[in-house]
Amino acid sequence: MTLIVGLANSEYSILIGDRRLTPFGGAKILGRQAEEAPKIARLLCADANVAFGFSGLAVSGAFDVHRWICETLTTSGAPAFTLGATIAGFCRIATESFQQKAVSVPEAQRRLSILFVGHGNATPPRIATALVTNVKRAEDGRTIVSREFTCNFKASPASPSEEPTLVARIGNEQAAPIGELGGLLLPMLKDRLAPKFVFRRAVKHIRLMAKRPSAAGNIGDQLIALVMPADLTQAPTWEYESAISSPHFYAPAAVYTGRAAHGEVRFEIEVEDDPRKKLDAGPKPHRNAPCPCGSGKRYRLCHARRRRDSRGGS
Repeated sequence: MTLIVGLANSEYSILIGDRRLTPFGGAKILGRQAEEAPKIARLLCADANVAFGFSGLAVSGAFDVHRWICETLTTSGAPAFTLGATIAGFCRIATESFQQKAVSVPEAQRRLSILFVGHGNATPPRIATALVTNVKRAEDGRTIVSREFTCNFKASPASPSEEPTLVARIGNEQAAPIGELGGLLLPMLKDRLAPKFVFRRAVKHIRLMAKRPSAAGNIGDQLIALVMPADLTQAPTWEYESAISSPHFYAPAAVYTGRAAHGEVRFEIEVEDDPRKKLDAGPKPHRNAPCPCGSGKRYRLCHARRRRDSRGGS
C-alpha cells in the first residue's frame, strides 16, 4: 500500500507519491531501499504529457512493477501512440501478463492501481486523467482483486464554465479520504496558486495522514512530485521532500512512447550534492530532453554542459 495524489487545474498538474516499499508475507527490506522506492514517472505520448504513479504490489522476486509498467507503456499504444491508445493497450497487456509475472504472490495481494494525471494537446488544454486497476468493489463493500484490469478515462470539458480542477487519490483510502484532500487542496487549485505552494501544503497534510493508526505504517515520509505544465512546450519539473537530512535526492523516470524517441525509458536517477557524480553514472538523457536534475532546462543546456566543463571538453 502507498499513497498517490493527483492534482490539476487549467495551468498545471501535480502527481505526488510517497516512496515507502511495504513488503508482503513478512519479507524484510532494510535501509534506503525500503524508503526510496520509485513509484511515479512521466509519460510523453503523441497527444498528451502526463504523470503516473502506482499503488499496490511493487516487487515480487525479480519482478519490479515500476520497471514493468514503464517498459510496457513504451509500446502499448502502437500504432497511434495517443494517450487513450497507450492506456487501453496497457490495460489489455496487464490483464494478459500480470498474473504470470506475479505468480509467486498470493492472489489476494496482487492488487495494482495506476493513476494517470496531466493534460492533452488541445486549445485550451484539457485535464486528462485515467485509472487502471484490478481492484473491484463487491456488493457487500469488500474490495476484491480481479484477474482483469479495467480502465476509467476522463477529460475535462472543452469549454468549461469555471476553472477545471481535479483531486484524485489511490492507495490508503482509510488514512487519506478523498473528501478531506479535496477540501484542503481544491481551493488552492481553483485560485491557481503556484505549484510549489500546493505541493508544500499537500506534503504537510500527507505526513499528518501517515501518522494516523489507519495508515498502518504504509505511507512513507519521503515524498516526490512531478509538476506538469498544461502548456506542453514547457518542461516539467519535480520536487523531492525528505524527512531526514540526506545528500540524496531523486529525479523521476520518463517514459517516451514509440512515436517519441522510438519507445524509450529513462529510469529514475539518484543525485547527490554534486549532481555531476550521479548523472555521469546514470543513463544519459537525450540532449533535448528535460535535464533530470529538475532545473527545467534542456539537458544539453544544463548538466551536459557541466559534464563538458568538468572534463575540460568542448
